[in-house]
Amino acid sequence: MVGPAADTSKREAAAPGEMMPDVRVFPPGFLEALQTISAEIVPQRLHAALARVLVQHAGAERGVLLGAGQGAPVVLDWAVAEGMSDRRGPAAPVGMAALVCRTREQVVFADAVREQAFALDPYFAVNPARSVLCLPLERGGEVRGAIYLEHSRMEGLFTPERVALLVALGAQGAVALENAARYEALGRDATERARELEEVHRRLVDVAHQEGMAEVASVVLHNVGNALTGVNLAAQLLADRIDLMPVDRLQKSMGLVTENAANLGHFLQHDERGKLLVTFLPKLADRLSRDRAELLGGVETLLGNVEQINAIVAAQQSYTHGTRGLEMVELGELVEEALRMHAAALQRHKIEVTRAISSVPAAPIERHRILQILVNLVSNAKDALVGSPVEPRQLRISAFLSGPEHARVVVEDSGVGVEPEDVNRVFQLGYSTKAGSRGLGLHWAEGAARAMGGSLTVESRGLGQGASFTLEIPLMFGGGRDSDPGSAGFGG
Repeated sequence: MVGPAADTSKREAAAPGEMMPDVRVFPPGFLEALQTISAEIVPQRLHAALARVLVQHAGAERGVLLGAGQGAPVVLDWAVAEGMSDRRGPAAPVGMAALVCRTREQVVFADAVREQAFALDPYFAVNPARSVLCLPLERGGEVRGAIYLEHSRMEGLFTPERVALLVALGAQGAVALENAARYEALGRDATERARELEEVHRRLVDVAHQEGMAEVASVVLHNVGNALTGVNLAAQLLADRIDLMPVDRLQKSMGLVTENAANLGHFLQHDERGKLLVTFLPKLADRLSRDRAELLGGVETLLGNVEQINAIVAAQQSYTHGTRGLEMVELGELVEEALRMHAAALQRHKIEVTRAISSVPAAPIERHRILQILVNLVSNAKDALVGSPVEPRQLRISAFLSGPEHARVVVEDSGVGVEPEDVNRVFQLGYSTKAGSRGLGLHWAEGAARAMGGSLTVESRGLGQGASFTLEIPLMFGGGRDSDPGSAGFGG
C-alpha cells in the first residue's frame, strides 16, 4: 500500500482490489463513469471511453490504455485532460506497463524525476513526469492490460484514496474489456461464416449447372450444413451476450436502497448517495432496455439468415436427388411446400397467411425451378411485412388456371410497398428495399420465369400499400427453356 506523503516517492505494490473506495461515499460523477464504461461493447469506443474517464477521475494530464498483447503491451487508446493538446500520440512507458502486467502490482511515484527504477526507459527520457501511476486491469485471474496516468508538474497527485477510486474504475474497465473482446470475436465469427456460406453457395450454383454432378452437389450441401452449425452457435453467443449487460451496477445500487429501506425517503432526499441514485437508476434502466432491444434485434436478424439458408438446403437436397427435366406435379403442392419452408418465420412474426388455391391438374413443369421462385416470393413478402408498421401482417397466396396451358400464382402482402417510380426497378440486380440486401432473389426469379417461357410481374399502389407479385407458368413449355439465369441456387 502507498504510505504517508513522505514515502510516496517510492514504488509501492498493492494486490488488485486491495484498496477500494468507501462504498458509502460516491465521488461526484463516479456512478456516471461506471455507467459510461459498462455501456460500451464496441472495442474502439470502449478504449476511448475508458482512457477518457480514467484521466478525468485521476486528475491527470495524460493517460494511456494498454492491452496485454502476446508479447509487450500494445497501446489501445490514450487521452489528455480537457483543454490540453497532446503531440506525443500513442507514446507510453511500455517497460513499466509490461512489469505491471507481469507482476500484477501497481506502480505509484509521487515524483518520478527522483526515481531510478525506470530512469533508462526511453519514454521518461523524453517525457519527464512528476506524479505517475500504472495499474493492472484484471478480470477472472487474467490480466487484460494496464492503464498509465501521469502529471508533469504536480507531485503526490496519486494519494491512496485516489488510487482506490481508480482501482475500482479499472476493475469495471477490465470487465468491459472482456465483454468487448467477446463481442468482437462474435462479429469476426459471424463474418467468417457469412463469407464461407457465400463461397459454398457459389460453388453449389456452379456444380448444380453441370449434368451428372449430383454427388458433388451433395458434398457441397454437407459443407453448407456444417456452416449452418456455426451460424446457429453465433446466434446463441449473441443471445448469451444479453446476460452480460451491466446489471451488477443495478444490483449494487439496489443494495443501497435495501440498506436504507427503513428511512428511504430521508435517504433519497438528504443523503448524497440517495440523490445520486435518483438520477442514476433511470439512466441505467433506460440503457439496459435499449441494449437488450438492440441485441435481440441482432439475434432475430441472424436467425432470419439461418432460415433462408435452411430453405436453400431443403430445396437443393430435393434438387440433387430429383431430375432436372419436367415432372408431373400439382401446382398447389409446390405452393404448400414453399409455405412450409417459411412456416417458422411466418409464425414468429405473426403473419396471417390466407390461401386461395384452386384445383390445378398435375402437369409437366420444372418442379425445382418453380419451387425456388415461390420460396423467393414468400421470403420477399415476409421481409416486406416485417419491415412495415402496418397491422395486421397479411400474406395472401392464390393459384389457379389462367388459360388452357397456363397457370398463375399471385403472392400479395400488406407490407412496405414500392414507390410508383421504382416498380420497373424491382427486378433489377442490386435493387432492394431491405437494408443489406443485394436484390438477387427477385432478379433471379424473374429471369428464371422468363427462361421457362413464363413471366413474373409486380404491382404496388405505393409505400405502405403492400405489393402483389404474379407468376405466370406455362404448363406445356412453349419456348425459352434453353436460356438459364442461374437456375440451381436461391438468391439472397
